[in-house]
Amino acid sequence: MPIRFTYVVAIMKLDFAHNALEALTIPENKVKTSFTDKRIRGLQFELRQTGGFFSFRYTYQHKQRSIPIGKFGVISVADARKQALSLARMVALGQDPLQIKQDQGGCLSLNDFFLQRYLSFAKATKRSWKSDVSLYNKHIQKVFGSTKLNLISSTQVQSFLYKKIADGFAKGTVNRMLSFIRHVFNLALDWKLTGVQENPAKCIKSFEENNKVERYVNPDEALVLKQALEASANASLKFIIAFLLVTGARKNEALKARWQDLDLNANVWRIPLSKSGKVRHVPLSTTALQFLSLIKIHSAALLGHEAVTCPFVFPNPNTLKPFSSVFYAWDTARKKAGLADVRIHDLRHTFASTLVNQGVPLYEVQKLLGHSQIRTTERYAHLQQKRLQESAGFAGRAFEHILIKPVPGVQKL
Repeated sequence: MPIRFTYVVAIMKLDFAHNALEALTIPENKVKTSFTDKRIRGLQFELRQTGGFFSFRYTYQHKQRSIPIGKFGVISVADARKQALSLARMVALGQDPLQIKQDQGGCLSLNDFFLQRYLSFAKATKRSWKSDVSLYNKHIQKVFGSTKLNLISSTQVQSFLYKKIADGFAKGTVNRMLSFIRHVFNLALDWKLTGVQENPAKCIKSFEENNKVERYVNPDEALVLKQALEASANASLKFIIAFLLVTGARKNEALKARWQDLDLNANVWRIPLSKSGKVRHVPLSTTALQFLSLIKIHSAALLGHEAVTCPFVFPNPNTLKPFSSVFYAWDTARKKAGLADVRIHDLRHTFASTLVNQGVPLYEVQKLLGHSQIRTTERYAHLQQKRLQESAGFAGRAFEHILIKPVPGVQKL
């Protein structure tokens, strides 16, 4: 049996120092020469005709591998040792630095990921995907679009957000940017996108928003508003606004309401697709049912025989489809009533505040509004506190007779 010989090429050891490496020359009849550092195991220095280069040599799964660190002069000895130690830690943790580097090189840019992967997913799963497109195109694409996902750092994201605040954008708007970036990276991690190891937005806290204005319509304002609605060119507007006030529904939920989803026997309105993407059931009060009866009469007068086949509760008489917008008619009516600061969404706030001030528990208000989380409903907690203080006053008035009254003719000390 023939004898096999294994030849091992000995690499000279050297205590790497700038002056020592700078003084090295390539021996005659050779195109390069190599050295290994005496201090950091695996740190290599190779001198070629084009200059000196640092690399890190290691063994992974019984195979010897080498990963470049950088050119001497551009990379100092101290930087090379620091990088070699970092790579050695990766190997000790069972990672292959060279494979990770190759994966990172093949990582998609944010723009490619958004167009190739995220957009189709968002269209299939999010009703608000157009808002994502607008947010990305207006704010994020210009800053991060051409950058590979694995090269976007937490520091860069924070700087981007702080600049937006400095530019005058509302904290709520900037928080939506942060939420979008966080969501994009969570998906990249879930889908095990090549090169993405962490979410740079994971530990960044949202800005505290102190600009939420809660506007409620009081009974006196409601009467003035009623008169303005009666004079509106949109004959259906007064019914839409009244329906919103007595159900607490969102504007689009009401505009798209169908008669087939209203169970007038069980007094329940079934909303097939709410903001949360789930079916929602809204209890209908006696007043809401009375309004619906008036709406039926109004539709019959407005649409004639077509009212029988029209499936929508509030159809546009010109198209027999839901109104795409009622803003112009609403804006005209609210300004005429002297309530220019009242938004249609404030009618939902008014519904909630009325319930809370009448002592309805926040949990029940949450269910009536269709909030997925109680913290969204807790914005009305201060109203409940006022109600509790008023309730506590009943006890005070009931027992005020037990207070010690001053004795006539006796002065206080």
